[in-house]
Amino acid sequence: MNLKEIPVVIAKQTRYQFSVLLDGVRYYVEIYYNKRVDTWMMNLKDATQAAIVYGIPLLTNVINPITRFKFVGVLQFGDFTVLDALGLGADATFFNFGQDVSLFYLSINDG
Repeated sequence: MNLKEIPVVIAKQTRYQFSVLLDGVRYYVEIYYNKRVDTWMMNLKDATQAAIVYGIPLLTNVINPITRFKFVGVLQFGDFTVLDALGLGADATFFNFGQDVSLFYLSINDG
């Protein structure tokens, strides 16, 4: 397995989008802060920016947040996870996401 950190640079924005190459496939990731539930959320789009999954909560230590919602086959190989660098199990807040709490892609590829 290979763990790749996904660059999250919030800089006090509540929504932003970027592209990322995962296991050789281009995806667009949109991250936004849902103030109502105090949680960062993620939308995932394919290379044409067509929606794959929307509204995935980015919670710490939840392994396979996409496949646990039965979106089997969405990603060719891996899935995402959010980890707290301090080891406290803290969820991403408006202020710590991309700093103490980061988004990772867990690939089953070794490369």
